[in-house]
Amino acid sequence: MNQRYTVVVERDEEGYYVAYVPSLGPGVAAQARTRVLAVSRLRSVVQSYIGALKEEGMPIPKDTGPVTVATLEIAA
Repeated sequence: MNQRYTVVVERDEEGYYVAYVPSLGPGVAAQARTRVLAVSRLRSVVQSYIGALKEEGMPIPKDTGPVTVATLEIAA
């Protein structure tokens, strides 16, 4: 059975793309110079993570749903 997860991709201070799945926790992440490669690497990380959970007999987390992005304007 396939499971879908919401993926967030951000760019860090060094220009790398960091991709992660919020519902799986902060350790389930990947980075790369391109967005496509970061997401591709993340797929492998998520597959390994879920495989490890299955081996341990632990439940597979469900997706928590869409992520809301907002812009704040702050006086500097």
